[in-house]
Amino acid sequence: MGEKPEIASNAYLSLQAVFRKQKGNKEHTGAYYWVGDRGTDGDPRGSGVPHVLPVRQGSHSNSGYKNIAIKTGYHFKFDLKTKGNLFGPQDSIRIQPSFYFVDKDGKKRQKVNVYYNTEQRKFVKIGSQHDVVKRNVVLDARLRNMNAQSIVDTAAAYYNLHGSQMTKSQQVFIREWVQRAKKETNIGGYHLIGLPKELRTFLGPLAIPQGVNPSRAFASIQQWYGEYNLPSKLYIVPEGYDLSRQFHFDDKAPFFLRNGYLIVNFNIETIRNGELNLPHLQYIDAPLTNQWKREGFNYEFTDPYGITFRLLDGDVLFYHADRASTDDFGVTGTH
Repeated sequence: MGEKPEIASNAYLSLQAVFRKQKGNKEHTGAYYWVGDRGTDGDPRGSGVPHVLPVRQGSHSNSGYKNIAIKTGYHFKFDLKTKGNLFGPQDSIRIQPSFYFVDKDGKKRQKVNVYYNTEQRKFVKIGSQHDVVKRNVVLDARLRNMNAQSIVDTAAAYYNLHGSQMTKSQQVFIREWVQRAKKETNIGGYHLIGLPKELRTFLGPLAIPQGVNPSRAFASIQQWYGEYNLPSKLYIVPEGYDLSRQFHFDDKAPFFLRNGYLIVNFNIETIRNGELNLPHLQYIDAPLTNQWKREGFNYEFTDPYGITFRLLDGDVLFYHADRASTDDFGVTGTH
């Protein structure tokens, strides 16, 4: 969530307390929202509630903010880890967001279509031919708290593994890689996220047996960094509801779903060698395991008001369907 001078945001400040040690300071608390209470191999993590997915009402570590779910318009940063041979120039992560609506009583969960407005067009359906808004991410952003040395080490290992394809020295390559990490990288739009090599670091073991290629070992574990948000003003309808057949309606039309939560669900796949039609691994429907289950994902939660919500693999965040980030903003001045 970006800091904006002359803009006050209550939602930003409340969530800032989870991740930042002091107001306005970038120093991280070490708190993260994990898939569940176990690690990638199923070992106990020890983090436990409240810092597990999805981010929703009741998952704030301060009980004073028990009603906090995210308001539409705010973005969230995330990262994920992979293991194996995903260190090539055309390897990437593909994430397909989908959307569900559930009422505030935790009932009537249904898949939905989401619309938003642009300056050029009203009621653009996410995933349609008119949904062309692009999102950009900076790897070495201030609030991502990147380790500068990890970016340098990743560049060096990448060069050692793919040096035969390079036309420049390692020193020049590393310098340009570090500079590139401070620039924007396109990751797609609202309907599809693609995380390329520019948003990847390596974190494999450094203590290795003699005879093992150190760059190959270091690149054997990869960390990928992404970001996502939805527009502030959304229009939600049941999946299959044809908005184009409705005439003479406005923002307050009764068929828009409002009194509840919009759930963002991520379907995560790995792509090797740029083969988009042949995903390599799948987070939910993997041949040997469902990674959500392995990492201890909880399939229901009871919110601070005693209401139970049931979840699906891939649920990462609850947005208020009837509250927008623009509700928090107020221009301030000295007089």
